[in-house]
Parts: sequence; structure tokens; C-alpha cells
Amino acid sequence: MIELFKTQSDFDEWLGRMDAELEAFKKTFPLAIREKLNYTPESFDVVEKWLLEQFADHRQMMADDHRVAWDRVGRYIGETYRRHVGGRWACQVEDPKKVAYRVPHLVGYKGQRTPITTHLEGTAAIARRTGVYLRPLLEKTIARAAQLP
Repeated sequence: MIELFKTQSDFDEWLGRMDAELEAFKKTFPLAIREKLNYTPESFDVVEKWLLEQFADHRQMMADDHRVAWDRVGRYIGETYRRHVGGRWACQVEDPKKVAYRVPHLVGYKGQRTPITTHLEGTAAIARRTGVYLRPLLEKTIARAAQLP
């Protein structure tokens, strides 16, 4: 497992770079595709297609030379979730027994059952190689949240 943060301060700095990193991620795409990265469930189809074209397997994406891409995809996935079901970014930097140890995740979203480790969702999409992994997960989370008061 890749650890992005060693301290809470590292995580706070990461949060402070959110907008800039998301813009940098979008700029890796041609303009016609970039316009589809609008934080909708449909935009996950674009992201997943790109992931499958770029990476032969999930280990390749998690390698040090692709860590920036891995992080930016995780940010995009997370911010899309946040726009639809709320929540906030968190990071567990103290308990190595936690699944999302030193990796950002979403908590406090409407209908939360477990934290969403968005960075791992990107790698799972690559590992499964179905091309239809990310969007259904988001849509199920949105539907579950919509059923709550």
C-alpha cells in the first residue's frame, strides 16, 4: 500500500493543493475530453477509459513514476463524490491497522457505511478492467443518499 502522508501536516498541505491538482489533472486531456470532466457520474466513464488506456495493471499506476497520476485520479473521484453526497476528506495517520492508513478518504457523506478510499477505487477500476466499474459505484452511493431524510 502506498502511503501519501506521514503526518497530519502533510495531509493539510495536500488538501491545500486540491484545486491546483485537479486543474492539472484536467489539463492532461485534450480540450474536447476536458470539457467532459465536469464532476458528473458520466465523467467517470471518461476517467475509467483513460485509466485503462494508460495502465496495463493497477501496480503500474501505483509505481513511484505514476504516483502523481494516481493521486490526481483519486482526487477527481473524491471530489465528484463530495459534490453529489457531501462529506469531507480525512486521513488516518496514527493507526497503521486502519485500511486507509496514510491515504486520503471521504467520511461524513450522506448515507456513509464506510469511508470511501477514492485512490483505491481508481486502481480497482484498472485491476477489474471492465470499463464500467467507477460510475455504478458512484450512482449506488448517490441513490442510497437520496433515500435518506
